[in-house]
Amino acid sequence: MKKILIAILICTTALLCGWAIYAWTQVGRYPEKLWLHRANSLEKWQDYAAKYPNAEVDLIFWNGKFHIAHDTADITALTIDEYFREMPNRKGHLWLDIKNLSKNNAIVALHELDSLCQVYNVDKSRLIIESDNESALSHFTHHGGYFTSYYVKAPRPSALSEEERKEVILGLEQVAGRAGVSALSFPHHWYQDISSRLKSDIPLLTWDHHTGEWLFHASFWKHKMLNDDRVKVILVK
Repeated sequence: MKKILIAILICTTALLCGWAIYAWTQVGRYPEKLWLHRANSLEKWQDYAAKYPNAEVDLIFWNGKFHIAHDTADITALTIDEYFREMPNRKGHLWLDIKNLSKNNAIVALHELDSLCQVYNVDKSRLIIESDNESALSHFTHHGGYFTSYYVKAPRPSALSEEERKEVILGLEQVAGRAGVSALSFPHHWYQDISSRLKSDIPLLTWDHHTGEWLFHASFWKHKMLNDDRVKVILVK
């Protein structure tokens, strides 16, 4: 019995080590799908450019400018202008998470983004515009010609009843059906419910921002997201 247990332990260790090595070899192989999360400083964006040509940044639209900030308390002088100025000299896309987009500022914000694209010669196809305000975001979709994503704000599925999860999915189907946005974006813990229950072929964007890329590849179930053609982007730490 002791020999059997030792053999099982050796085999298990060998399998885990093999999987860890495999995960390590996958790092950097999916630059088009695995993007850098929260590149909210020029240094971070530039330092990781070789490994992650595509990145996400948080924006607050304030006094007619897109400031790099997660909320109003974080607002500094750094604006998206500095990123756009560099974009013609490098490859990659930017996912712009506009935290405070609303019906009151949507038109002005759209005009400012159009102006920035023109001034810095940034093609709109290199941008993803995200907001949790569907109606405001629709202006960027239909009038601006941008690829947009509706940010799904819902508690973790584990905190909801079966009926509540069904209501969330039904609401997302209605969002997709209205065609005001190009995609849906959500934290990775919603992936299983949305991918299995959503009756729509709308593109999906997600994030696992507490996990580095090696750990992401080391997770068996997260490879399902990576290999899902509907999932266009996954943000990682």
